Amino acid sequence: MKRIVSRAALGASHNILCITVDRLNVDFLGAYGNTWLETPAFDQLASEAVLCDSYFIDTVDLEALYSGLWRGTLASQLRLDVIEQQQRASLFRAMKEKGRRVYLVSDDENVALSSWVESEFCDDRLLLQRSVCEEPVDTIEQTQFYRNFEELAKLILKLEDHSRLEDAPWFIWAHFSSLNEIWDFPLSRRQQFQETAEDPEPFAGTKPPFFPLQACEERGKKQTRLEAQGASEQTEDDDAETARLRALDPDDRRQCVVETYAAGVSVFDETLGGFLALLKEQGVLERTLFVLCGARGFATGRPSALGLSQRYDSDVAPFYAEQVNAPLVIRLPERICATTRLATLCQPCDLFETLRAYTEFRAQLYSEDFWKLERLDVSPFAGDWSGEQSAYAKRRNLLQDDTPDPEAPLPPGQNILALLNKETASLRDRVAIVARDARSQERALFTQSWALKERVTTVLEEETPRKIVARELFYRPDDRYNVVDVASRGQDEVEELTLALQRATLDTPALDRQNQV
Repeated sequence: MKRIVSRAALGASHNILCITVDRLNVDFLGAYGNTWLETPAFDQLASEAVLCDSYFIDTVDLEALYSGLWRGTLASQLRLDVIEQQQRASLFRAMKEKGRRVYLVSDDENVALSSWVESEFCDDRLLLQRSVCEEPVDTIEQTQFYRNFEELAKLILKLEDHSRLEDAPWFIWAHFSSLNEIWDFPLSRRQQFQETAEDPEPFAGTKPPFFPLQACEERGKKQTRLEAQGASEQTEDDDAETARLRALDPDDRRQCVVETYAAGVSVFDETLGGFLALLKEQGVLERTLFVLCGARGFATGRPSALGLSQRYDSDVAPFYAEQVNAPLVIRLPERICATTRLATLCQPCDLFETLRAYTEFRAQLYSEDFWKLERLDVSPFAGDWSGEQSAYAKRRNLLQDDTPDPEAPLPPGQNILALLNKETASLRDRVAIVARDARSQERALFTQSWALKERVTTVLEEETPRKIVARELFYRPDDRYNVVDVASRGQDEVEELTLALQRATLDTPALDRQNQV
């Protein structure tokens, strides 16, 4: 790949803008293979950027997740009750020490006021006003997504005016929680995704519903996760809409919720398109490193729970690929390395290292001798991307089929952009995922070939507590959604991956096999 870049561009100071969208599911985005929901703005952005296929969050807890994004820590080795963890220098400090103006923007108070950010290295924290609505709004302009992007655009334009006078680049991290907490999308947008007029009406509530999987209490009884989902009972907290959904059969219930979620993704994409058009019109985007990623995924009921829970303990939040495989797009100034796709594993601490190292690493990206990978089509019409990309990567020795060495420590954060040169790439062979931190009773290990999910529950037998360990094994990438459990046919892989997971989470030796199901 050759590209002529002006010396002025190479010497200029670039802005950095990061936007995280909570609960943005990769399976609803065209660039990741979706063909029934149009997301033209995201797809256009992906065509101008580096698209990461295998970006996995390492926790489903937001506080622990931002420890990785802003401090470069691993959630699987984190103790949230240990104050010393906060002493590690943050990404905000690194940006401030490089001469940037630093801002944090969010509609989530816990993110905007997070203790992971040192106040002395942040010029301002902006807490965006959150919608208070009991029914869907009438227009896109009234949605939380629109107002969030509008306020972010105002801040950027204001900073650009100051930058012209002070010649000072800026760094902004924005977190939008709309898909996680506020489903204010217009009813007309939800109804667009109904397949037939006879189908039940889409979910019309403004608070995401949740239908958990219920664990089978009788040991030894085989029960599928979808059967367990259908067994959920009415609760006192049910509103009229949730009660209506609960009365439907599981397939109709799932369709109603998915249609409403798709409306939310559509609203996000439309507002993203307007935001990007404004930045391009003002000449900001070509001078900015722009990162867009998902914070956590969304459970569509295939095969996990349906909807969103505000709790993350092992009783209500089983997580599979759709909840932990998140979108990640990195658009470089002047669209350097556009239409490049990475299949290698990466996680939040890698994004931290990528942004931290960008200033020093930028010169390599503009060098013609750096590029070793070819550009690939990331359009929604590129075919079966998972198979094509796996074959492409294997030809270049970018993927590994074997299980990881259980004794090998987890690698630290790595610069994702360095992976664009396979001669300098340091590959990550696993991602350990926990519900909250190293003490989690539910956790998983993803490699390029396997996904191991482990859940520990405590039962009383004759008033004596005993731990029961349930493990599921899935073959990737064939079983992309973690549907078919092959643990009974792959005991050797289960044992090796379990040891690797225990090493990753600083765990004790494996429990006796008699306590495993």
